[in-house]
Amino acid sequence: MKRFQSTWVAVTAGAVLFVGCWASLGGSHPSTVAVPRFAAPAAPAAAAPAPRTGLLPDCDQVLPTAVDPAALLAQPSGSVAVHGIVGTPAPSVDLLARTSCNYHRGVGKAAQTLGQVNLSAFADPAAAESQRQRNLAVEQADPGCAAQPVTLGAARATLLTSPAATVLMTSYGRYTVTTTLPHGLFPPDEERDVVTDLTRRALATTIEAPPAPPAQPAPAAQAGQAAGPPATRLSPALAQR
Repeated sequence: MKRFQSTWVAVTAGAVLFVGCWASLGGSHPSTVAVPRFAAPAAPAAAAPAPRTGLLPDCDQVLPTAVDPAALLAQPSGSVAVHGIVGTPAPSVDLLARTSCNYHRGVGKAAQTLGQVNLSAFADPAAAESQRQRNLAVEQADPGCAAQPVTLGAARATLLTSPAATVLMTSYGRYTVTTTLPHGLFPPDEERDVVTDLTRRALATTIEAPPAPPAQPAPAAQAGQAAGPPATRLSPALAQR
């Protein structure tokens, strides 16, 4: 009996000691240590395109930078590069600037030409359309070339189909855009849609934005004088009469 009592006392003392240690360590009480929180990383800001320095955009700006050119030319993502060639002006035809943008995949002798977008800026719309007509006449002289007009908004456009490529020649305002797509990249019945889409995108980045109207200075009130009636402004139509 004494052995049982001593054993019970030892077990009870051990239990009390364990409970005391557990309580000193916090037991089952909720932790008061704050859980660190991390803010989500901010999305990188989209790089603004460099401002145009001439009449025509650079070739890396002709197609909108938000769209991978490879997606427009049915190629693997990131596989298409563009090489630009800046031409010289031709005062005899009022040509002020021209740029040829060549899209290709691969390098060196293994490079594959995927398309070309030629841009030109002229002194006025008449000069641009005259040059487009001259270019059309040269292409149509080839007996293997077929031509047909294309509706492209307010632009003047003609689709040419030759044994080697499909070409869309366009003039809009003082600009011309000639888009060339070699056969074999797309089914024949899709080539017209592709060159039209590329031309629309190129026109959107080529045409100059209209200049902002100059800010009108606020009339300064003269101290000590009563303000008179507001001045009457004539509309541009009336002012020219």
